[in-house]
Amino acid sequence: MDIQDATEHAINAWYSAEGLPEVKTDGAKTWGTFLPVGEPDKFKAACSERGVTYVQGLAQALTLWLDNHPSPTAPLVAQPVVRVIVANQKGGVGRHSCPPGSRKLSRRPAIVSCWSTTTRRGI
Repeated sequence: MDIQDATEHAINAWYSAEGLPEVKTDGAKTWGTFLPVGEPDKFKAACSERGVTYVQGLAQALTLWLDNHPSPTAPLVAQPVVRVIVANQKGGVGRHSCPPGSRKLSRRPAIVSCWSTTTRRGI
């Protein structure tokens, strides 16, 4: 899940949560993300109604989300990860290709990369 979606989910959970503790925000680094149209104003109004600053409300929302979605303790993919790189070398500028059948090297073709040593551009 990317930060934008996580923030949106966190804010939605914050709306229904009650009695959240104050979160220490001193020294926190700034960051930004996009929210759906109207959401920032709606959230600021809700923060005002609760008597917390916008920054505190956001800190509470994100802390709540992080508490409910801890980092996994096990790897998300089987190890070791296999990545197959197929390279070719052809003369001429801009000439590159993937050898026929190279995508069949994997059950999941997304892990196969073709690379041209002439153009230095991944395909």
